[in-house]
Amino acid sequence: DEQYRFVCDPREYQVLGNKWHSEIVSQGLDTWLSPWELNWPTIK
Repeated sequence: DEQYRFVCDPREYQVLGNKWHSEIVSQGLDTWLSPWELNWPTIK
């Protein structure tokens, strides 16, 4: 199932995470998230 694969495939998480992070940086929220930078990205 395509949706299930998307949820379970770590590579999909990586792509989604990178997209999410670039969105946050472009919104100027990266300073707000700075405490979490230490463990970004940890989804493997």
